[in-house]
Amino acid sequence: LVLPSAVVLTARERQAVAGFRARGGSVLATWLSGVRDESGAWRGFGFMQSVLGAKVEGHTGPTEEQRFLNIHGDTAVTHYLPAGQRIWLERPGQWYPLQLSGGHSAARLVDWSRAVAHEVPDAALVFDERRPAGGPPSRAVVFGWPERLWLAADAQRMEAVLHNALTWALRQPSAYLAAWPHPYRSATAVNVFMADVFNDNDLPFAQRLQEAGLRATYYVLGFDLDKSAPTLKKLQARGHDLGYQGDRYEGFKGQPPATQAERLRRMQQDVAAQGLTLAPEPGFMAPMDEYDPTTVGLLMGLPVGHLIGTSSETDARLPYLPPVPSDVTRTGVPFVVLPRTQRSIEELTTDHDNDEVVRVVGAELGVADRAGALTLLRFPNQTLLSADSQQAIFKALKAKSDRMWLTRSAELADWARERARIGFDLGGDAKAPILTVTVAGEQALRFPAAAVLTLPMPGQRLAITSGRTVPVQAVDDWRAALVLKDLPPGTHRWELRFEGGGAIAGR
Repeated sequence: LVLPSAVVLTARERQAVAGFRARGGSVLATWLSGVRDESGAWRGFGFMQSVLGAKVEGHTGPTEEQRFLNIHGDTAVTHYLPAGQRIWLERPGQWYPLQLSGGHSAARLVDWSRAVAHEVPDAALVFDERRPAGGPPSRAVVFGWPERLWLAADAQRMEAVLHNALTWALRQPSAYLAAWPHPYRSATAVNVFMADVFNDNDLPFAQRLQEAGLRATYYVLGFDLDKSAPTLKKLQARGHDLGYQGDRYEGFKGQPPATQAERLRRMQQDVAAQGLTLAPEPGFMAPMDEYDPTTVGLLMGLPVGHLIGTSSETDARLPYLPPVPSDVTRTGVPFVVLPRTQRSIEELTTDHDNDEVVRVVGAELGVADRAGALTLLRFPNQTLLSADSQQAIFKALKAKSDRMWLTRSAELADWARERARIGFDLGGDAKAPILTVTVAGEQALRFPAAAVLTLPMPGQRLAITSGRTVPVQAVDDWRAALVLKDLPPGTHRWELRFEGGGAIAGR
C-alpha cells in the first residue's frame, strides 16, 4: 500500500490501513499521513505514530540551511546509494520535510557541511517491521518529505531511494557489497598534522591513542624536519605510521604546476634525508586542505598512495578512486582519496571549550556510525585539547570498536582498492536466487568483504546450496552476509535458499 502525502484520511480509511498492517501488509508512506479528517479538521500525528511507527518530532521550516537529504549507507532500505550521499532539496513554502523518530533511521536532513550541533531526533526516513500478536509481520517505510520536493532533486538518486524502499517493502531479495569489511558498519582513522616541531611532548598523546587500541598517521613537513625526526622515529616504533604533508606549511592551491612539482620533490628529499622510512606508497595531506587538480595529478605521478581530501569533491562519505588524468602516468597501486567530511579538532577547539568539543565529537561519531560513514579525526600535533578531553574521545571510540573499524589511513586506502576489485550480481528469482561474485586481479581478497542479501522474512536463514564454501553470518533480522575473505580471483557463483527462523546455516 502506498500513501503518497495522504494528508486527509477518513476514520474508516485509517482503520483500513491499520487492518491491512495487521494482516501482514506493507506500507510506504510519504510526508504527512492522516493528520486531517475529511472535513479538514486537524487530527494530529497519532495515526503516523501508532499505525506507521513514525513519530513526528518537528520539521525543518525554521532551519533555512537544512536542505540536504543525507543517506545512511548499508541499511535494508538505502543500500543502493553510498553512505553520506547528499541529495539537495528545494524549500518551497510550507512543504518542509519532517523530522522523525521511531523504528530504524535510514536518512537525515543536514546542511551542506553535515555539521552536527546536537544529537536530536532528526531522521528523514524511518522503517521497521512489526509482528502483531499471532499475526504475520508487516513492514513500513516512511519518507519525511513530500513528492513536491522530488521535482528539483537529483532524479537518479531519488529514484534509487524509492526503488530500494519498495523492494524491501515488497520482500524482494536484493544484494550489495558492504562498504566496510565484515562485521564493521563504519570506519574511523586518526590523523595528526605537523603544526609545530615534533618532540617528546607529542608522546603522551600517542600513548593515549595506544591505550584505546588506536594507531595514528602523522603527516610531516620537510621544514625543520631534522628537529622532529627523533620523535617521529619513536612514534613509528610504537606502531604509528608517517605520511607527507609538504615541504612547508603553505597550501598548494593555485600555485603554478612547476612550483607545486618542485615543492613535492623537495618534500620527498627532505624526508629521505632524515632516514625516515615511510610505507612504499604513503599518504599525503595538504596544509590547510589547500590543494587543487594540479596537486592531485602530480601526486598520482608519484609513489603516493592516498590523499586526505575534503568533502567538496564528493557527495558521499566513503573512500573513492578518482580517474587518472590522460596526461598522468600512474604506476603502482590505484590512487585513493579519503574525504574528511566532518570538522577537525583544531576547528572545534577554536569555537568551543573542551567539554563542548568532546560533546560535539561524540555526536558526530554517533551520526557517522549510524550512517555507515568514514570519519577522519584530524588533530594538530601538540593539540590544545586537554588530556582529559582526548581521553574521553578515545574512550568513546573504543566503546564503538565492535562495529566501527578503528584503523589507519593506509589500511582504509588498501580496503578501497580491494573493494574496487569486487563485482557481483544477484540473478535467478526470489525463491531461488543465484549470487555471482567476480574478483579481479591476481591476489586473493585480504579483507573480509561482505556480500549482503536482504531476507524476505524476518529471522530467516540464508543457506548456501551450491558453490564454494564461505561463512554465512547474520547481519540483523533482515539481512545476512557471505563473508568473502581469502576468496581467490575469478568468478564465483552460489545458489541460495531462504529458510525458516533460527541460526544462520551455511555449507
